[in-house]
Amino acid sequence: IKRGTYLTTALVGTIATLLSVDPPAFLQDVVVFASSGIAATFLVALALGIYWKGMTTAGAWAAMLSGFFVVIGCHLPLLF
Repeated sequence: IKRGTYLTTALVGTIATLLSVDPPAFLQDVVVFASSGIAATFLVALALGIYWKGMTTAGAWAAMLSGFFVVIGCHLPLLF
């Protein structure tokens, strides 16, 4: 597993380096979409889980799913 992990890391690093030489035009859109999706999906559940004792597993799932669907709902019309 260790050798496979190193090989995968080297492969992904090489691909990322080659793509960064001549980045595609939509690269900024991909980065913004990915970071907003991660923030909307996990930030509320993480913050409430850390600072609020009343946070439950069901509440965390509800927060993550609603954040995910809000991001999809906001970005999906921009794709078409």
